[in-house]
Amino acid sequence: MVQLTRTQQGQFELGKNVIPWEDITSEDTTKWEPQLEAALKETSEKEAFKQGDVAEEDGGGGEAEAEAEAEGKRWKTFESLA
Repeated sequence: MVQLTRTQQGQFELGKNVIPWEDITSEDTTKWEPQLEAALKETSEKEAFKQGDVAEEDGGGGEAEAEAEAEGKRWKTFESLA
């Protein structure tokens, strides 16, 4: 019988830039808190989550915003029927 272990997914690789699950679930936050702070700082410095990214992805025409608004209206309609 074979046991497989995933060592990499996308940019994340075990032993390099991931926090072990055992550390996260332990009561001692000193094991993982500095790693998480560093990862969040790195992400914010790269500006990975800029608001403008959404507009660029949909061609700048506001299509994503229109879809979100339409989805919200559908939920309001569904709630009023209940």
